[in-house]
Amino acid sequence: MADPNEGPQPFVLTNIERQSGLWIRLENHFKDRLEILRKQNDGDLTEIQTAKLRGQIATYETLLRLGKDMPPIEEG
Repeated sequence: MADPNEGPQPFVLTNIERQSGLWIRLENHFKDRLEILRKQNDGDLTEIQTAKLRGQIATYETLLRLGKDMPPIEEG
């Protein structure tokens, strides 16, 4: 059992999980959504709207890193 004082372990997908049909569908959805958000971010937005979009972009980029052969970047 994990030591509760160590904090959460990084979430990493296995090679088999990254090759699954579900992950491939999710990855394509994340990429499509990221493209839409980036185009919206190029528009004439308020600071708050821009900050919200950038947060969403960062979230999708983090999710897409799950499909890489390296652990995701630790936040904090």
